Amino acid sequence: MGQLPRIRDDEKSTAGAGGASIEMTGLPLPTVTPSAEPFPEDLAGLLSRLSFSWMNPIIRVGAKRPLQESDVWHLNGNDQTATLYPAFEQHWEHERAAPSPSLSRAVYKFIMRRFWLGGFFKVFNDAAQFTGPLFLNALIGWVANPDRKIPIGVLLAVAMFVFQMLGALGEAQFFQLVMRSGMNVKAVLVHSVFRKASRLSNSAKQKLSTGRINTMIASDTDAVNMFINNAHNLWSAPLRVVICVALLFTQLGWSGVIGAALFPLSIPFQKFILGRATRLTKASKAFSDTRVKVVGEVFSAISVVKCYDWLSSFQSAVEGLRSKELSKIRAGQYLYALNFFVIFSLPMMVSVVAFASHVLLFGNVLTVAQAFTSLALFSVMTFPLFLLPMVLNDWVNAKVAIGRLQEYLLAEELHDRPFSTPDPSLPSVEISNGEFAWENDDIVLHDIDLSVRSGELLAVIGRTGCGKSSLLSSILCEMDQKAGDVTVRGSIAYVPQQAWIFGGSLRENVTFGRHDGDYSRAVSLACLGPDIEQLSAGHETELGERGVNLSGGQAQRVSLARAIYADADVYLFDDPLSALDANVGQTVFDKCICSALQGRTRILVTNQLQYLRRTDRIVLLKDGRIDAIGTFDELDASSATFREFVASELGGDSSVDVVSQSVPSVSGSSSAAGTETPTAPPAPASKPTTAGKALVVDEERSTGLVKLHVVNYFVGAFGGYRIVALLCLVAVTTEALRAASSIWLKVWGDQKHVSAHVLYFLGVYAALSMGTGVFLYVWRLLLSYFGVRAAKRLHTAMFANLLRAPMSFFDQTPLGRIISRFSKDTSDIDGTFPGILSIFILSAIQLVAVCGVMSFFMPLLLVAIVPVAVLFWIVWRHFTMSSREIQRLDSISRSPVYTHFSQCLNGIASIRAYRGEEAAAKSNAERIDNNLRFLLVSFSSNRWLSLRLELLGGAVVFGCALFIVLPVRGVDAVMTGALAGLLLTYALQLTGLLNRNVRLGSMAENHFNSIERILYYTEVPQEAPLLIEGMLSRPSGRVLVDDNVT
Repeated sequence: MGQLPRIRDDEKSTAGAGGASIEMTGLPLPTVTPSAEPFPEDLAGLLSRLSFSWMNPIIRVGAKRPLQESDVWHLNGNDQTATLYPAFEQHWEHERAAPSPSLSRAVYKFIMRRFWLGGFFKVFNDAAQFTGPLFLNALIGWVANPDRKIPIGVLLAVAMFVFQMLGALGEAQFFQLVMRSGMNVKAVLVHSVFRKASRLSNSAKQKLSTGRINTMIASDTDAVNMFINNAHNLWSAPLRVVICVALLFTQLGWSGVIGAALFPLSIPFQKFILGRATRLTKASKAFSDTRVKVVGEVFSAISVVKCYDWLSSFQSAVEGLRSKELSKIRAGQYLYALNFFVIFSLPMMVSVVAFASHVLLFGNVLTVAQAFTSLALFSVMTFPLFLLPMVLNDWVNAKVAIGRLQEYLLAEELHDRPFSTPDPSLPSVEISNGEFAWENDDIVLHDIDLSVRSGELLAVIGRTGCGKSSLLSSILCEMDQKAGDVTVRGSIAYVPQQAWIFGGSLRENVTFGRHDGDYSRAVSLACLGPDIEQLSAGHETELGERGVNLSGGQAQRVSLARAIYADADVYLFDDPLSALDANVGQTVFDKCICSALQGRTRILVTNQLQYLRRTDRIVLLKDGRIDAIGTFDELDASSATFREFVASELGGDSSVDVVSQSVPSVSGSSSAAGTETPTAPPAPASKPTTAGKALVVDEERSTGLVKLHVVNYFVGAFGGYRIVALLCLVAVTTEALRAASSIWLKVWGDQKHVSAHVLYFLGVYAALSMGTGVFLYVWRLLLSYFGVRAAKRLHTAMFANLLRAPMSFFDQTPLGRIISRFSKDTSDIDGTFPGILSIFILSAIQLVAVCGVMSFFMPLLLVAIVPVAVLFWIVWRHFTMSSREIQRLDSISRSPVYTHFSQCLNGIASIRAYRGEEAAAKSNAERIDNNLRFLLVSFSSNRWLSLRLELLGGAVVFGCALFIVLPVRGVDAVMTGALAGLLLTYALQLTGLLNRNVRLGSMAENHFNSIERILYYTEVPQEAPLLIEGMLSRPSGRVLVDDNVT
């Protein structure tokens, strides 16, 4: 119970009677063919790894043409799921054996080494951040010194640039290591969820819905991954704040400490925010689970929903769940807006308090060096303070996700099916004193004692609901075994009542991942020959998910062919003949069950009594108990219940002799019982043509920039361009007030008597700072409100449109691809997109303001800014052209993970019966790796970008510092400490702004990819309208006319 399934190489089925192993080598659902080239990072040299130059080839290709799947390297062995999972499993097994198991501890131990190596590089990055304010202070002091020496100034400028580059190198390695750790954790968690799904008990399944499982692999694993990426900030951010406070003390004395004391005052507020956020996150996740579950159920049974005209009912139900989910998300967004206001306003309020206490309380003179150095330190302090609540929010989300994953991984499991080597002298199937239940303690089968002899054909009969199918499930260990023993000697082949067909070719559905059986014999005995001749691509015809392009009888015969191909020792048939025409069913019974499989143990559940005399024995079930067992003649002579049952099934005529009737063979071929005339042609030796094969269409993929109509669609859902204009006005006002507060300090510092009119200058600075904070709050509040409204409209349009899509769309589209839109893509738009868009727009406006202010006060800086802008455009173009295509490939490669998961969940009983869990798990691991290779390239390209932008930003800082220290005509005459402080303060911000704008812009564009994917589903072709004009009234007459009907 609660055990995580192991990868066991020794868990193989013994060869069946025909000598063939039942073990599968892989489930083709569908084939994954990664690039032949390995990931080059591990083979790169030191300089290439430090500079991420090993990414240059793929960046260059992406700049020339849209990247294709084959352009992206596959994962190396150390990052592949098959390698990672055993290591993680070892830690989890150790935790599971502890009194209080902790999935968090298992995850931590799994990534500990790489995670803390990343922490080592972060130390360098954090230390470098403080060199900027310190060199700023030194340069302002150098400018103010009448006896300044130019070599000293140049040395300071060079040192500032060098330390900035060292910090950039440390940051790149830090992020690469922790993000790779997070990716590895995501891989093993998704794989663990899949493996656990194949072992869940029925009582556990009742508590853990399919929607919740989909949410876990789509959102919960992402939440854990996100926290791992940012977890180091839990110690780094407070440490940076403490160092900032210490440096402030060196600048302002106790005034700096008094100002910084405001920061602890925000802790109770943060605690309140996080407490509410935790509850809201749990509530929204619960509604999201239910919504995804209902959506999956609707589209998995869409034909029934359309047939009974339940569209409006389900639409109302899903939209009701969506409204409740979004109400929790909206409340959380409002809390984050308030938190956003506090985090960004706090440094400005701190600076006001610190400057006021320095001047008014302690009577000191505020120098230019002190003012701008303190502002630079406050700026350094802002980022960790901004990060800390985000990391705490990530921690809350990860804690909720880990809790859900841990509960799932500790859920009750089915018992392992006992397996023994087949022995003709012993019964093939034995159940002693068995009691079985589907869920909880509600016993379905009572006191089962059954012994099935080797080679016997045993029929199981009884009224509907008596437990016939449950008896087979108990043999397969699909039920909760409450008492007794079950023994199966030999391998099992299982034909369920509802045939399981997965998305693959007909051949793949029959062979089921094996290649050692007699395929021609299997399709012949299942009477599939004439059907195969009519299929568009014969044996290679692609069967849609759930066998949508097959009739019920054809699907059942494919399932039957699968069992024949398996060449097992024990065959379990759950009423397979009921879905077949009478003549086809007779042929299958004669040629296959009775003749071809003679000598194998066969248990046949049936409601067709004409076959009973042909069986060796009959088991009659009544109310979950074995009422009688014996041959037909024995039961007819000794069991009144049997006679009563036969009479009722035959319409009350108990005198009818239940014998096999002579029924013509299928398709007119001779079919005397026991003959094996092949009806299917031999499988061709060469690979058959695939013309006409495809049923499931490839997932749509756009290339190039996000299309204008996608942006227009989102703007329309958002509220229109008027709302966008209002938001832009608020954002511009915010940044104008922020820039004005910095310029005001320069004006103040340029006064001959800095101590004069202190209250006036301080009051204006405080007013500008507070105005910035207020407009920030209004900005985030408006964006949260309209963002949630847009998310609701997008979901409503997508769901309503899909409900009216024609059945051909669902035949060609795997369910997992649809679920991906309603889970991952919807989650991205609900949660992360508003925050990313908010910070991106503000950062873009701030970047323009910084460049504008610097150029206004020192026009000569355009000599540095213009070339940097050109290089920035080149880097941005190369990065975004590759990044957007990688994101699209990531989204497309994610759908097969969901599709494979969904298909395996639907056929889990068949997979377990054929002992295909390991083969299915291998297929799952391949799909995870295929998806995560795009993630690895994505964040590696971010590191490539970050280093180059740091270099460009550092060049501007270096150029600005050189213009300050060198005797340039027209500059040295106007250069003051206040101007130097303003220029260097803005120059130091430039690097972060360049990096932030490109990355956030790319992230925003990538999220527009989610909108693009949703928009595609709002534009799928529609069925005819529900109401056709001119046909609103029903016929009123009741006349039936027979007009020359022949």
